[in-house]
Amino acid sequence: MDLTPKNLIYGVSAIGAAVSLIGGGNMGNSLDALNRLRAANQQEMVTSAELERAEASRKQQTVIANDRYKACELIVAGGGKQKITFPAINPATVITDRNTGAPLVRGTVVCDAYGNTAILDQQGKATAFAFTGDRNAVQIRMKRYRGGLYAQPVAGGQ
Repeated sequence: MDLTPKNLIYGVSAIGAAVSLIGGGNMGNSLDALNRLRAANQQEMVTSAELERAEASRKQQTVIANDRYKACELIVAGGGKQKITFPAINPATVITDRNTGAPLVRGTVVCDAYGNTAILDQQGKATAFAFTGDRNAVQIRMKRYRGGLYAQPVAGGQ
C-alpha cells in the first residue's frame, strides 16, 4: 500500500473513529449517539419526502385550477337590493341557479374570487377542490364577470 496523502487521511480518520467509539469506556454512549443520529436522519428524510409530495401536489392543483378558471362558473351572493359579494367555495354550501333556485347540475365547475375551484356533486355541493395562487388567472375570470347577475350561480340560494 502506497503512503499517499489520500490513504493517510483515510487511515487517520479510521483510527480516530475507532478510538472515539472505544475510548474511555463510552462505547455505549457512542452507539446511542449514533442511533440518535440515524433516527434524526431518517426523520429528516421522511419530512423531506413529505414536503416534496406536498409541493408536487400543489403544482398539480395549480395546473388544474388554472385550467378550470378558463371556463368556470363564478359564484356570487346577494344581488338585487343586497350588496353583491363573492363568497369562498364551501363544501357544505349548495350552489344554485339564481333563477330557478335548483342546485346546479352535477359536474359543473365553479370558482370563487380567491383561487378556489371545485366540481359540483349531485346535490350541488362542491367537491374535488383545486387551488391556484395565480392571481392573474383569477383576475381574468373576475373581469369576465362584469356585474352580470342574471345567470350567475349563487351560494346557498342567496
